[in-house]
Amino acid sequence: MASIQSQHASSDALAGALGFSADECGQLLARAFGWKTQAFWRREKVEELPTPGQVSGVLAFLHDDLALSPEEQLKLVRAFPEVLACDVQERLRANVAQLQSQWRLQGATLSKAVLRQPQVLGYSVDCGGDCIGECNRCWVRF
Repeated sequence: MASIQSQHASSDALAGALGFSADECGQLLARAFGWKTQAFWRREKVEELPTPGQVSGVLAFLHDDLALSPEEQLKLVRAFPEVLACDVQERLRANVAQLQSQWRLQGATLSKAVLRQPQVLGYSVDCGGDCIGECNRCWVRF
């Protein structure tokens, strides 16, 4: 019961922030958390459920750290809904730090790069190529 309430609250948070319909929120969350396809997560997320705090935290990160407008956030979430399931500290901030240090992207250039290739926010920083490209989240794709 709590999981259904959490899903609805997360859907409401997404709809309230970006104006998605209830159906679209459900579809985005299903893809974000790997309920329908594991193409991105490769079995990393199987039973995980969204929380309103997770969804709100990701949207706050997109706004505060990347300076994305609501329209840009909407575009990014539609293109890469998996961002909603990414941990802000361990994945999103780490990947932005990687873009800033290794590729020296800052400010508007960083934001444009992320909008052009939003999957970069979900990449694995520490795999070191051990996955032989099977993880689908390798920095070599950037």
